[in-house]
Amino acid sequence: MSAYVIVNIEKIKDQDKLKEYGQKVAAHTEKFGGKLLAASPEPTVLEGSLNSIRTLILEFPDLESLNGWYEAGEYQPLKEIRLAAIDATLAVVDGAT
Repeated sequence: MSAYVIVNIEKIKDQDKLKEYGQKVAAHTEKFGGKLLAASPEPTVLEGSLNSIRTLILEFPDLESLNGWYEAGEYQPLKEIRLAAIDATLAVVDGAT
């Protein structure tokens, strides 16, 4: 069953670091079977509130692949770049059965 990471970017702190992260994380994501499904610079909120200036959805084949992607040793330096580049919330959602 697919698994998803929903990224809500609340603030961009360093555009250059964000660009660097984007360039480097793509290959890492593909290695774990992940792909970018959606990206919206200004998500439309139908109900409630969302403190996000950009939302992305990544799909992985399963939760094991997603966790492997996030916990991999080679991702940790990329995570540091991301943390320096943006303030964001990352949430994991299991696919529907």
